[in-house]
Amino acid sequence: MSTDPKQLKSASDPERIVLAWGEKHLIKQRNKMVARDLLSKGHDLYCLGIAESGHPRHPSRMSHSLESLQIYQRKEIAGS
Repeated sequence: MSTDPKQLKSASDPERIVLAWGEKHLIKQRNKMVARDLLSKGHDLYCLGIAESGHPRHPSRMSHSLESLQIYQRKEIAGS
């Protein structure tokens, strides 16, 4: 897990990409650009849950009893 671009570029292809940016701190629609770029490269995107706003939930806003991931759908990216 990393947010450092250098580490991400050197990593092997991931098994799963989990989005977890939450509902706040969205800068210049970067969230949409990142998700669309990953989808265009054929990656399936997952999240810990989806907030009412349609954004993937951030782990700090969730229960510790999470048991599974959800697929993060294209419609949620378009609506975010």
